[in-house]
Amino acid sequence: MEWLCTRTANVGSCLASLRKCTDADAGGTKAFEPPKIIIKTDLKMDAKRFGQFTQKQWLGITQRMFPRASLDDGEQKLAMDFLMKNAKQ
Repeated sequence: MEWLCTRTANVGSCLASLRKCTDADAGGTKAFEPPKIIIKTDLKMDAKRFGQFTQKQWLGITQRMFPRASLDDGEQKLAMDFLMKNAKQ
């Protein structure tokens, strides 16, 4: 990127010109190490936190939540069973 800056009568202005990169590393960058993924199998949920909504409220919440979370049918059923079991009465 090239910068051209001028200052006239207490008003400063800068213009920038951009150009396409022509010398990129074709093999990909090695500037960082990829993150290590850790899978936790002993995850515990605090059921009290899920008890703040009724079953009817959870039905409304999950209608928008499940599509955004990209859950398959089995995952949706598992989550819904948990939420219904721990919903506020």
